[in-house]
Amino acid sequence: LGPYVQAGLGTDFSGGDLAWIGAAGIKSRYSFERGAYRFSIGNGLVVAASRPAAGGDSTRFTRFDAGLAVSRAMHWTLADRGTRLSAFYIASFFADGAVALQPELGTEDIGTVQTAGVALDVDRPLRFLGLEIGSLGLSYLNGDGLRGVRLNAGFPF
Repeated sequence: LGPYVQAGLGTDFSGGDLAWIGAAGIKSRYSFERGAYRFSIGNGLVVAASRPAAGGDSTRFTRFDAGLAVSRAMHWTLADRGTRLSAFYIASFFADGAVALQPELGTEDIGTVQTAGVALDVDRPLRFLGLEIGSLGLSYLNGDGLRGVRLNAGFPF
């Protein structure tokens, strides 16, 4: 169980205005072993907001995540570290008016988004550009007018 805070500056891919982006939340993860497999159950609650850097109205939303992952130790190493291959599924439930922008349709409220993916985990984090990376994953998300591919450099929930 652990709290987290994120902050940054970003823009959309269409070259929109810069915006300040932030999030705060709490995540939990419970793992247990069954034979050669490790099962992990994760949950998270996050409140996120953005505000145009040039000023203007801010937007915010609340999201609850519920996820399940199953992994198996692999019989090979990466940089002298043991490895695990994982498959995961996450259901994300949005509240407070989360909106997906669709250039051809305007906007659409987001209710639920599902994410499925795979990840490669190492038993001791690797250091890369000053960051510690213990997992690298790729996933596909879909739901309520939103589709995308996500690359994550940490456990997905």
